[in-house]
Amino acid sequence: MKENRTASGQTLATLRRLFNRTLNGCENVWGEAAFKRPVENGWRDQMLAGMYDAQMLSISFLSRTQVGTLVSRATQILEATQNLFLEDTEFEEAVRRATNTPSRIRYRVRRMIELLNGFL
Repeated sequence: MKENRTASGQTLATLRRLFNRTLNGCENVWGEAAFKRPVENGWRDQMLAGMYDAQMLSISFLSRTQVGTLVSRATQILEATQNLFLEDTEFEEAVRRATNTPSRIRYRVRRMIELLNGFL
C-alpha cells in the first residue's frame, strides 16, 4: 500500500484490471459460493473476509489459461473447498477467527493455493 499510494494512472489501471480479472475468476470458479463457507446443505449466505483473502490471492497468482482450467473443474473445486473445511480445522479457524494475524493469512492463502494447484 505504501508503494502504491501515489501510483501513476497506468499503474492504477493495471491494478484495476488485475483486481477485476481476479474477482471474475473467483465468481466463475466458486459462483454464488465465492467467499463463503459451507454449511450442512450448501453455503452460508454470508461472505467471510478470510475466504475473500484466500480465494482472491490464490486466483490472482494464476494466468488466464489456468483460471480457465479451474472454471472447467468448478464442481470439483466446490466439493474440494467443502472438504477443506471438514478436514482442516486449522483452515476453518484461519478464515473465521483472528483473521488479521499474519500466520493465519499465510496459512489460509497457502492452503487455497494448494487446493487449486491440485486441479491444474
